Amino acid sequence: MGETSIFDYLSKINEYSKNCEVMIGLVAPLGVDLDHIESIINNYLLQFGYETKSIILSSQVNKIDKLKTKISEKSEEKRIDTYMDACNEARNIHEDILAALGISQIYEERVDDDPNQKIAYLFRSLKHPKEVELLRIIYGKGFYLIGINSSHERRLHFLKERKGISDSEAKRLIDRDNSEDDKCGQKMIDTFHLSDCFIDMDLTEVSDQIGRILDLIFGKPYLTPTKDEYAMFLAFAASVRSGSLSRQVGAVIASKTGEIIATGANDVPCAGGGLYWADHKDRDQRDYRRGSDSNDDRKKKLLMILWDYL
Repeated sequence: MGETSIFDYLSKINEYSKNCEVMIGLVAPLGVDLDHIESIINNYLLQFGYETKSIILSSQVNKIDKLKTKISEKSEEKRIDTYMDACNEARNIHEDILAALGISQIYEERVDDDPNQKIAYLFRSLKHPKEVELLRIIYGKGFYLIGINSSHERRLHFLKERKGISDSEAKRLIDRDNSEDDKCGQKMIDTFHLSDCFIDMDLTEVSDQIGRILDLIFGKPYLTPTKDEYAMFLAFAASVRSGSLSRQVGAVIASKTGEIIATGANDVPCAGGGLYWADHKDRDQRDYRRGSDSNDDRKKKLLMILWDYL
């Protein structure tokens, strides 16, 4: 292969990367106006020459014939409830089945299995971590999960005023959507935490937030992190210092103008001050070296004392 053909090949790869499919997942608590979010995304992507296609995961249950749950249209709250029931039943067949059916829909739209160019697919609305896991396995770095947050009051208002749901029913549905005991049930909170980026609906510049995220996806070269993003990055970096057997948490204290004042992480304090580091091998007393979590050990002892007392 000569030099010209190599450059032509690289040029084709570069051109394809600019026009390839984009997969965007949306995760939001019940009561967020996702139609509004989709409209903003659609309008913004038009400047890149992209068409937006929406895949509503809850609607995928209509493709599963053997479900016992029937969708009711008697009222909006009944419709939402029965869709939740049907999605739970579907996930009991397989936890990521709704995402799998959405992926299958995209595959069916392709010609000769070639990815469609200039199309952005929106997966609305992910409610279980297994759905995110499958999408990341299939699409890798081509999948972006956007978490959309809104205040409880605003979401209640949306359900009551726009959807005609009573106050008590709206609160119940929001609580159900957040998390259910069933491992295949609604797990919005657990899914939300997996997001790559976040949008706050209570801020006025929602379009600017979405535009910034899409600019980053499409590789705009001159976007630098905000103060909050920089602090969150450092907090994550601090968390890798922790060797806790429960969970690793990093924290940052910053000034209003963005200067970093201090960083920290949860871990066993080092004798003499500070924290243990990887080069403290001879005297490292962190949990993973000792083979147990000292906090858990202490809680178990207290429970045993309480049990003996009762």
